[in-house]
Amino acid sequence: MAALETEGLFRRSTRITLVKDMRNMCNSGQQVDFQGDVHLAAVLLKTFLRELEEPLLTFDLYDEITQFQSECTD
Repeated sequence: MAALETEGLFRRSTRITLVKDMRNMCNSGQQVDFQGDVHLAAVLLKTFLRELEEPLLTFDLYDEITQFQSECTD
């Protein structure tokens, strides 16, 4: 829970070489030890999501997703 309370969790960066090494380890199925570096884990997650071919909230659902908030406030 402490990692979620870390200020600037998704704003801080870390060494790009370390991110590349960790990404290669993940892609090859190796176990990754973040050694308590929550910022490294956050950067790795952001990198994964950014490199997806299609976003999690797909292009096909974009219009429905953008209308969702207005429907909830009515």
